[in-house]
Amino acid sequence: MTRLQDLVVPFVTVLIFNFHTSVSGCETGEVQLVDGGSYYGEVQVCIAGTWGRVCRNGWDNNDANVVCRQLGYLSGYTTYSSQTSNLPIFLDYVGCDGTELNILDCDHYGNIGDYYSYCYDAKVNCQYASCTEGSVRLSEGMEGYVETCHSGRWYGVCRHSWDYKDAFVVCRELGYPATAAVQYTSNEFGRHLQETYLYNVLCFGNESSLLNCQNSSPGSTCSSNYAAVRCAGEITGVCGNDGTVRLADGEDSNEGRVEICSNGVWGTVVYSGWDSREGEVICRQLGYQNPNVYIYDNLEFGPGTGPVLFISLDCDGSEASLYDCSGSHYSTVGNSHYSDAGLRCEQNTNFESCVNYAVRLVGGEDDKEGRVEICYNSVWGSVCDDGWGIYDARVVCRQLGLDSDTVQAYPNAYFGEGLGPFHLSYVNCGSSTNTLSLCSTSYGFGVHHCKRGEEAGVRCGVDHDCSHGDIKLVDGSSKYEGRVEVCVDGAWYTVC
Repeated sequence: MTRLQDLVVPFVTVLIFNFHTSVSGCETGEVQLVDGGSYYGEVQVCIAGTWGRVCRNGWDNNDANVVCRQLGYLSGYTTYSSQTSNLPIFLDYVGCDGTELNILDCDHYGNIGDYYSYCYDAKVNCQYASCTEGSVRLSEGMEGYVETCHSGRWYGVCRHSWDYKDAFVVCRELGYPATAAVQYTSNEFGRHLQETYLYNVLCFGNESSLLNCQNSSPGSTCSSNYAAVRCAGEITGVCGNDGTVRLADGEDSNEGRVEICSNGVWGTVVYSGWDSREGEVICRQLGYQNPNVYIYDNLEFGPGTGPVLFISLDCDGSEASLYDCSGSHYSTVGNSHYSDAGLRCEQNTNFESCVNYAVRLVGGEDDKEGRVEICYNSVWGSVCDDGWGIYDARVVCRQLGLDSDTVQAYPNAYFGEGLGPFHLSYVNCGSSTNTLSLCSTSYGFGVHHCKRGEEAGVRCGVDHDCSHGDIKLVDGSSKYEGRVEVCVDGAWYTVC
C-alpha cells in the first residue's frame, strides 16, 4: 500500500516523456466530475497540472464520499460505469476509509501513469443531503435529465414511452406551469450516469406527482436512454381552477371541443352517451341561461392534446357542473382522442325572465296547483322534493296569495319534470314563514343532489274529502284489496 504523494515527482517524469497530454492549470489533488452533471459523473484527479483517470477497480462508497466532500457535497455513493476515457490512469484500486480530506490521502494499489484499456472509470453521485422519497429534480436545474428519489438516493428515469404528458407532471411537481414543459427525445444533456428506478412511465397529464403515474419494472435497465425535460418552454393552455370548462377550436366562442381544467391542464370529454342534458350543464357553466344546445361528435372540432378526463357521463341537465353528474368517471381514463365531444351553446332568447325569489306553479290543471318553481339569478328553477312537506307547501301557497290552510304537497315530479336547474333542496319552512326563499335549507341556493323526477309540487285550497288518518284500498278487484292510501290533512296519499 502506498500513498500517491510519494509518487508525484517520479510520475511527472513519466508523464512528460510518455504522454501527449496538455497542462490544464489544475492543482495536484483537485478532483472533477465529467460526462455527467454538476453533482455526478466520472471521477478525474489532477497531478502536476494534468487531469487523469481513476479506475473503478475496488471503488466503493467510502471512496465516493471522499471525492464528493472535496467537491463541497455532504456525501456521495458510487454508481456503475462502463466508460473508458483516453486519459492516463492516475489512480487504481483506491482504498479510502471515508475519513480522508483528499483522494490523494487514500491508499491505492497498481501502477499509474499508463493507458490500461480494460480499466473502467470510477463514477460517483454526490448529494447535499438525503433526499425525500418520491421527490423529483432535473439534473441542470430548470432542465436536464429527470431524477427521482428512492431510499435516500437519486435515480434516473428511463425514456421508454416518455412523452409530453409525463413532462407536464414533472414540471408541475417542480412548481412550473405544466404546459411550460418541453420533452426531449434524445440524450440532449450528454451521457447520463445515473442508475434508473422508474421505467415505462405512463402519465395522463393531470397527476400531481410522477409516482402517481403508471410505471413498470422499477430498476430495469434502459440502455442509457434517459428521460429529459425543460420546464421553461412557451406557456400555453394553462388553466386555473379545477372544473373550469371551455370550448376550444370553434369558429367563435359559442362552440368548440369541450375541455375541462384539471391540475393546470386542459383535458377532454368522451362523446359516448352524450345528449342535450350534458350540453345544458356545460353551457350553464359558461354563463348561458336556459340555453339551446347542439351536440357534435366525429371530432367536429379536432382532437385534443391533453388527458381524457371524463367518460360515460350521465347528467340529468340540472347539475351545476360536470363534477355533479352521476355516472361520470372523473379520472385519468386514457389518452385516445378519437371521440372528443364538441358543443355549441346559444342563448335562448325566448326564455322567460323573472324577479329573484318569486315563485310560481307550473303544469297543473289550474293556477292553484303545479310544480313549484322559484326564481334565482333571473332564471326559473325547480325545488327538490327531499324533505318536502305540508309546511313547505303552505308557505308557497301563502306567498302566492292562495288558500294555505288546506294544501297538499306532492313529490316525485307529480306535475311533470322541470326544464331549468334545481335551485333548492331539503327545504324546511316554519309555520309562520311567508316566503319560500326565507325557509331554511341544508345547502342554500344552487346546491343539491337531485335528479329529474324529484321535483316538488303543491295544490293550494284542497277540498277535504276525508278525515285525517283514514285508510282505504283503491283499484282492487274487490273492496278487500287494492293500493293502500291514507288521509293526511284532508288529502289522500299513497303508502310506499
